[in-house]
Amino acid sequence: MHIKNPAIYLPSIENVIDRCPLTVMPDTPLSDVITMMSQTRASCLLTNFMPTNENENLMGEARASCVLVIENSQVLGIFTERDLVRLIAS
Repeated sequence: MHIKNPAIYLPSIENVIDRCPLTVMPDTPLSDVITMMSQTRASCLLTNFMPTNENENLMGEARASCVLVIENSQVLGIFTERDLVRLIAS
């Protein structure tokens, strides 16, 4: 399928699920979590569905907007960029 206007193309939810999200243990220092979130990741799932010239612009610029807090294979919570902004503001 050729996409004429990539600005209005939306892939299915199945195609954009991050199957390898960032995860941390509950005792991970917040400074380490922030560092992990800000580091560049290898790729962005959304780039697989954009035209090639858009892929080149976005590759290497993807970063995590959240981290899952996991213990004993259970998700205890999620720390997001919004949480970080709230912490800074307070």
